[in-house]
Amino acid sequence: LIIDGVLINAATVLTSGMFLSGYLVYLKGSDFLVGLLNNSAAWASIIAVFSSFIYERMRKRKRFLITLNVTSRILICSIVFLPLISHNQTFILSAISFMVILGNLLWGFFGIGSTVWMMSLVSKEARNEYINIRTLFLRISFTLTSFLMGIVLDLFNKSYAGFLIVFTVSLVFSIT
Repeated sequence: LIIDGVLINAATVLTSGMFLSGYLVYLKGSDFLVGLLNNSAAWASIIAVFSSFIYERMRKRKRFLITLNVTSRILICSIVFLPLISHNQTFILSAISFMVILGNLLWGFFGIGSTVWMMSLVSKEARNEYINIRTLFLRISFTLTSFLMGIVLDLFNKSYAGFLIVFTVSLVFSIT
């Protein structure tokens, strides 16, 4: 679970915040769209409150959680491939909006379920130590990942090739 957390948090950092905003600015998205999508993970997670109705009835959550995780990450990471499919700016930005918002909605449901599942696997006596160790590794991973992929973007002069590398690395981390 620590390795999973390290990889998925590194992957998430690469498709949100400054990387998502930078990609949308590169694609000439409006300021409103940049702000909306950059914050969609926060407001989409509000809907995830309703996930309790799903999780309280489920005995086996692992397959469902993996499906939510993979679907969410593929949706969000794949936005970088849209310019390869179409040159229609309106289509690209509309598809990105749909994919990012749906991906973040699914991610919100995944986040709650994965936390509940993780806590059920760690004994109450070991939880504090485990959470502290996991948090330390998560912070190290997303700090290093942000720094290294920022260098990659700079090396590619914030071009499409740089964003392609960043989002593809995120996809690889997500699948791993």
